[in-house]
Amino acid sequence: EVVEETPETSAPLTYDELRLRLPPEVSDDVVKLLASSDEALLEFSNIATQQDVNEFNVKYGVELVLPQV
Repeated sequence: EVVEETPETSAPLTYDELRLRLPPEVSDDVVKLLASSDEALLEFSNIATQQDVNEFNVKYGVELVLPQV
């Protein structure tokens, strides 16, 4: 017998959930964008360099600033 499994899809994160998880340096307009766009959320999660931040800002018209370590 073959059992096919369908991938589980999780509910998208709400603004409030994201706001709680992200540092205060991430502005509310960026959090709103992430809550409303799966594509933006995916790109945000893949940010690794300042160049990634710059490209994200240009593409989405926001001013994301990474916390200074």
